[in-house]
Amino acid sequence: MGQLMREIQLPPELALSQTHGKVSWAVKSIWDYYATWFHFHRTSELCATDQSEVLADLAASLDVEFALDTADNYLAAQDFEKALLLGELLEGSTEYTERRMGLRCQSLNALLDRAHSNEHNDYEIYWLEAEPSKLPN
Repeated sequence: MGQLMREIQLPPELALSQTHGKVSWAVKSIWDYYATWFHFHRTSELCATDQSEVLADLAASLDVEFALDTADNYLAAQDFEKALLLGELLEGSTEYTERRMGLRCQSLNALLDRAHSNEHNDYEIYWLEAEPSKLPN
């Protein structure tokens, strides 16, 4: 899905402003609509238990410092989405809280900067602007 979201573009003659929606989001929503609720990625999609319910267990089994270093490397390489995803997986950790929150803020701010410089999508910008305020102090 990620590859399709990155690669599918409107031809120049159909180019539209993406301030109120994005082609990549439409690609994903079309897939979600046709695939319905089960996407054939993993069996756990059939279960009532969400992956977020085991984040603390995952974090307890990881070398959190190494994972944070890896996320920092993603940030340095400007791979902000991977940095954010890794940071979200570490939400169950009670270690390095300040560093984790800093990582998340850096990722969100980088994605916000990208949103301002790319499609200027209002919804994405509003979301990314609001996210840091949801983080615990």
